[in-house]
Amino acid sequence: MKDILSDDKSLFDAKIKSIIKKYQFIEVNIDDKISESGSELFVKKYKNDLIYNRRLKRFSEKIITRILDSVNERKTFRIEFTEMRRIVEQVNSEITQENYVPHITDLRERDYQNRLSEIEQEREFVQLSHCNLTMEKILRHINYRDNYVTARLGFLSTHQAEKINMIEEISYDNFDDARAELIEDGKDSPSRRLRKTKEKSNGYAGQEAIKFGSLVYLTREEEEEQQISWKDD
Repeated sequence: MKDILSDDKSLFDAKIKSIIKKYQFIEVNIDDKISESGSELFVKKYKNDLIYNRRLKRFSEKIITRILDSVNERKTFRIEFTEMRRIVEQVNSEITQENYVPHITDLRERDYQNRLSEIEQEREFVQLSHCNLTMEKILRHINYRDNYVTARLGFLSTHQAEKINMIEEISYDNFDDARAELIEDGKDSPSRRLRKTKEKSNGYAGQEAIKFGSLVYLTREEEEEQQISWKDD
């Protein structure tokens, strides 16, 4: 550019004005663009297709993970078409209309410091506070609950209400059995109830984080039929 203009300021100014005159700002919604591009990889049946959106999100997370791995290893990121198709097929099998499986990227750590005073009023927190847990461990359990709520919505969006019912029914039964065993042995306490209940299996939950989250979820104030209490009210 310098050679073309030959240090002619007036010519430079004229070129800049010409560029500005032709310049046009186009506002783009990046989420909409990603959604449109994703239709080349996944089938989109209708405008607000929850399965399509979940698949696209899962695919993006898998690609981002690979990019970050390449950055950490100081390598150029490349992906072959066959590998991309393999990821697409994997995502399709993980998220279907009949079956939603929470992925590790769906389960995240949250920062509760900005709303700690609000959380401390919740029954879930109050019940956990009776279990001789540090604040860090109490908030970890609150995080289990919030991850379960996210997974619960995923199950509902894929018409798996019966799965939710089974997860929560078994969670409550596990609590009820643990409480009865502890009372019978004369060793009942809030911390033992929590620990013993967490040790019991729940095949419908699939993951420990979901199992733990469902237990804390059932200690909520709004729960009527299957409310769990680490300490009896």
